[in-house]
Amino acid sequence: MRRNSIFELSNIIWILAGFGVTHALNEWLDMAGIVKGYNSNIWNLIRVLVLTLSFALFFEFGLRLILLNLRKLKLLEKWVTFTLTLFVIMLIFISKQERSIWPRYLLGFPGGVLSAFGFFIYYRRNKALLDPLGFRRYFLTAVFSIGIYAILGGIITPKADFFPASLINNASFLNLTGIPVQVFRAICAGFLAWSVWNILIVFDWELKARLLNSEKLAAMGKFASIIGHEFRNQLGAMGISVYFLKTKLQSDDERIGKHLENLQRQLIETNRIIENILVFSKTRIPELKDVDLRAILLNSIAKFQPPDGMKIDTQIDEDLPKIRGDELQLSQVFVNIIANALQAMEDKGNLTVTAVRDKDFVEVLFTDTGPGIREEDNEKIFEPFFSTKVHGTGLGLAICKEIVEAHGGDIEIESEPGKGATIIVGLPIRG
Repeated sequence: MRRNSIFELSNIIWILAGFGVTHALNEWLDMAGIVKGYNSNIWNLIRVLVLTLSFALFFEFGLRLILLNLRKLKLLEKWVTFTLTLFVIMLIFISKQERSIWPRYLLGFPGGVLSAFGFFIYYRRNKALLDPLGFRRYFLTAVFSIGIYAILGGIITPKADFFPASLINNASFLNLTGIPVQVFRAICAGFLAWSVWNILIVFDWELKARLLNSEKLAAMGKFASIIGHEFRNQLGAMGISVYFLKTKLQSDDERIGKHLENLQRQLIETNRIIENILVFSKTRIPELKDVDLRAILLNSIAKFQPPDGMKIDTQIDEDLPKIRGDELQLSQVFVNIIANALQAMEDKGNLTVTAVRDKDFVEVLFTDTGPGIREEDNEKIFEPFFSTKVHGTGLGLAICKEIVEAHGGDIEIESEPGKGATIIVGLPIRG
């Protein structure tokens, strides 16, 4: 799930930085051992354990990067790196071979393959966003440099009396090329550092764009607040008039009654739009307290009466834990999402609301059978004033995003044209 950046890579890049720091420490320990002549068992054990930690971070980064792109493999996230690292440490203590072989074979090589493949599919999945920013070469450089490093750092190891270390090792590489493998590893690391450094620029650009956007939205918010209050007063008077006409006007013509009903529905919808404008212009800090999310969801769903041909199904865990949240704001989030889904399906289809616990979060999924959203619109759907509807304001989901993030949560959308859409809201159990 995303935290702040629209680029999910920002949530895991720190793991790659951790690999760089610990791997540099391992290289320093290697050099110190050579220069100072340190060769004790304790020194070598420390060196190998630091190497193991660095490759464990490398493997975890690659795994997380794969999971960003292939969410169906989410179950792999639990305990894989930890279990594999414990196994490597066990081999280190019981092995009579060169100890550094095991973290290279079992963590370094697969970690490099996962990272290279993950960078590639991440770039392909976000190509429409990244190409206009000129980031293609940086991602492809990262793919090739990590892929080559996976071989140089994970397969070419100190010599041992078993295959492949007996055939492919530091000594055979030196005999073949006349250059130590460490030199090529350093070159790959340099290319990787250059590409990642340039990739990180996108987050700086994003921050500056957000600051500029917030200034524009603040000015628009003040203007919208004034207009919103004026319109709401007028709508209130119109609503009273419609109610009066419905109670007093007696007519055998059913068309008059239908027109009055339609007018009342439009007034309610317009009032909801005005309410969104007012909320967006002045979003308050959530008042956090223990709330029953299941009850809030059910109450939000109960506010809707879907027409014939449309149905709302619920799959909400009975033992859903309480969370820290603002009941009114969370209700507004759910109402906005449900209203958007029902409008998207145009009076025909099913909306399924699912709520389950996922570790320290509660995930609420709203899955509709509407027309879906184009891939290029997925990243824009939560932007203020962006709407796929002809007469939409583009504020409903923007407000949802602002409220959810104020609760320390995440909101994202998964959709394919013609296959409906799923909006996923993740809220921390403890705020």
